[in-house]
Amino acid sequence: MMKICQANNPFRILPSCWILVLLLGGILLPFAGCRNQSSASSQEEESHEHFPVHWPKTVFAASERMSELSKSVEATSSNPEITVEREFIDLIRWLPELAADSELSEKDFNRIDAWSTKTVLLLEEQVINGKKLKDLVELDGLISNVEMLADVCRLELDRTRSPE
Repeated sequence: MMKICQANNPFRILPSCWILVLLLGGILLPFAGCRNQSSASSQEEESHEHFPVHWPKTVFAASERMSELSKSVEATSSNPEITVEREFIDLIRWLPELAADSELSEKDFNRIDAWSTKTVLLLEEQVINGKKLKDLVELDGLISNVEMLADVCRLELDRTRSPE
């Protein structure tokens, strides 16, 4: 009986063997490799791959959430893995990046950036010392800056919604 892929030299591949290899490869290739994972859960996992659960989509959403947290003594975190204090600080920390992705003016961006940088350091220190959210919002100027951010966002939303 003649072997199809072997001559005198066991390492030499005959042309008929190459045809067989190519045919089998062509048949099996579609069944191997990457698979399309188009399910909703895999898309959701990919979209949250680089961002924490409590990452807001816009500076406007961050402002709204900060207002909610600052007005409620019984507020809880939207991310069960962190404290409400951590969420509040994260929102303030992310404001410059979120503001940069918006159409806010340079003046408004600079105000938000300066306030965020200064405030995050202060709040981090307060949380290390055991302060809770209700204590943080009582810090001098914090509520007025959260309200200032809400006003800036409200004006920007009004400006972008009005026809020019």
